[in-house]
Amino acid sequence: MTHINLDLDHELLGDVLQSIAARKNSQLPLSQICLLLEEITDCCVALVMRFDTAANTLQLVSAPSLSSQMRQLFTGITVDAGVGSCAASILNRDLVVVSDTLTDPNWLGAQELVRKTGVRACWSMPIFGADQNILGTISLSSLKPGAPDQAVIRNLTFCARLAAIALQLCGDPVTPEE
Repeated sequence: MTHINLDLDHELLGDVLQSIAARKNSQLPLSQICLLLEEITDCCVALVMRFDTAANTLQLVSAPSLSSQMRQLFTGITVDAGVGSCAASILNRDLVVVSDTLTDPNWLGAQELVRKTGVRACWSMPIFGADQNILGTISLSSLKPGAPDQAVIRNLTFCARLAAIALQLCGDPVTPEE
């Protein structure tokens, strides 16, 4: 058996698993998953967005490191080409790595968001349910242009799976974070 070092904080991971096991609400484990990702990546902010298939929009459900003012900018994003990494990952059903939001076609229609937030790189992974339907996205954003290394991609993939478990076992978050 090959040992893969995910560089995860085992205490934080234990907290996530305990929160999921409590099956109360997915808000707490999703916030913990974001904080776990932020701890193991340099200068990045993690977000979880829920995909509303009926409205074809992404709703921010967790971004514990963002101010409430910044969180409002990430609510109700239409899933369409050119409106960001998260929308692109839903459309492609795969990881989307945007190294520079100023020049990448996935962000051409979201330049106002780039200007308001300062996001210069964003890497987004779809969150798949057990039935392979997309539940949402988990992403890492940086104020500096750049691409993630393989360890970051492994951690993002792992945390997408944790988020899927939280959403499926605990249900939708009751309210967005304040």
